[in-house]
Amino acid sequence: MTEVEVTAYHEAGHLAVALAFALPVKAATITPDHTKNMLGHVSFAVPQVHADAGFPTSTNVEVAAEAPSDAIRAFALLADAVLSAAGGAAARIAGFEDSGCSQDEGDVTEDGNILWEMYAVQHWQWRHLAAETAEQYLRANWPVVRKLALALLEHGTLSADAARRIAGDDLPRVNMVPLTSAIVFWRDRVAARTRARQVATV
Repeated sequence: MTEVEVTAYHEAGHLAVALAFALPVKAATITPDHTKNMLGHVSFAVPQVHADAGFPTSTNVEVAAEAPSDAIRAFALLADAVLSAAGGAAARIAGFEDSGCSQDEGDVTEDGNILWEMYAVQHWQWRHLAAETAEQYLRANWPVVRKLALALLEHGTLSADAARRIAGDDLPRVNMVPLTSAIVFWRDRVAARTRARQVATV
């Protein structure tokens, strides 16, 4: 096991999920950038992909057109968490210990407050589910992830077009229904407990 192998699978995980979400991928590389303390990264055609950028236009297929903007942002944040968790998940599936995975999964932005305000869901709850969603998706589509990782090991950098050619039509959409359903379940459970406490104090 070498550091570059871990990095290749880590970035392949991010790349596979980004392609599945139809995000504006620019390239993926395992060439270290020591100025940014990165062993590799996936770059996008927009400066930063998160709830304010690529996700609302590319992953809200499951969100009704009339959904309020906060609902779309909440869904986008969940998708962003799946993308972040995919790197560490891919390395683990490949059998590597990935020192970068904890940083990815723990990167909570202020947008996380949306989920708390809308659904009373704690960060640790939705981050844990996002990591599970990423790992299940990558396991189900592991042959493609492995091909992307091997291509990164061979070439060092993959353009978006090259990555799409490798993936072909073999990457289905990420199934976000279990994740979003769990979020709604937590919201309803918290609401029920709140009502019960209110009744008890009357």
